[in-house]
Amino acid sequence: MITTLSGAMYMAVLSELKIFYLEIVLLFLVLSFLYRKSYKVITMAVIVGVITMIGIWGLYEFFPKFDGYFNLDNIMNNFFSKESYGSYEGLSRSTQLSYVWNHFLSTWKLKWFGIGFGNAEYSGLRIFTSPFYLKNWQSSYQWFCASFIFTETGILGLLVNGVIYINYIYTAFKAKVIESQEFSYKIIAMLIGCLALGNLFYDQTLKIETSGYLVVCILSFPYIIQKETGLVEERRLTFRL
Repeated sequence: MITTLSGAMYMAVLSELKIFYLEIVLLFLVLSFLYRKSYKVITMAVIVGVITMIGIWGLYEFFPKFDGYFNLDNIMNNFFSKESYGSYEGLSRSTQLSYVWNHFLSTWKLKWFGIGFGNAEYSGLRIFTSPFYLKNWQSSYQWFCASFIFTETGILGLLVNGVIYINYIYTAFKAKVIESQEFSYKIIAMLIGCLALGNLFYDQTLKIETSGYLVVCILSFPYIIQKETGLVEERRLTFRL
């Protein structure tokens, strides 16, 4: 574990991946909730704390411009700042939903259902880029999954997406496992589910092909395990006329 955490922290420092420091703390909190309080958990807390502090020190040493970045005031400002991305009239993490609500979804029909699937999409080829994106790209709505989903599918679409990830987390939590390796897969799925739910509002990770498919693959672990072990009943949806 020490080698894995140290290697991950080293890469986070060199790539200026500041969100990793907060994610590793979140991961530890979830793990401490799942495991019984013991010397093992206390030891893990000390290791995570030491590696995180060394990582923060390394970030400040390699990149002096981030000195003091992890002060509480700076953290709150980064998450709740109303300063936009790319333009002074665009949206930010804390204003993305209100911005879409006020600027893009002008009627209650749009607020509930959005402008429609694909109508806010963009591509490297102009022929596959929507007129909506060409008109509103400076607002930076495409930089966050939540604002993008809200724009295309409205309140209902955003709620459904959130419920999907909550269901993944719940399924992983309730999954019955036999072997220790299966338990590890269950824990990984829970952790990734928690991070995915947060990333809906943090960036566009879940929309990018290189990461989105990988996240969904990991979230499917509990379903695969229960199917193979026979600890889950097959559910079928039937319709009666």
